[in-house]
Amino acid sequence: MAKTTRRVRVALGEALRPVGQLVFEAAGRRETCMFRYAAEWLADPARFAVAPTMPLAGTPFYTGASPA
Repeated sequence: MAKTTRRVRVALGEALRPVGQLVFEAAGRRETCMFRYAAEWLADPARFAVAPTMPLAGTPFYTGASPA
C-alpha cells in the first residue's frame, strides 16, 4: 500500500513569517496529520499558539483518523 505525504508551510502576513509546517499522510484508509512550530516562530517574542490544544513547544502535535 503506497503512502501519500503532503507538506504545507504555514506563514503569516505579507512578510510570510514562518509559523510551522503541517504534514498530512495517508496510507489506504489510515490518515494522520502532524504540525510542528518553526524554530523562528518559537524564538519570536510576538509568537502565539495557533490553537489552545497546541501550546508553544518544539515537539510535533499529531492527530489521526481512520474512517469506519
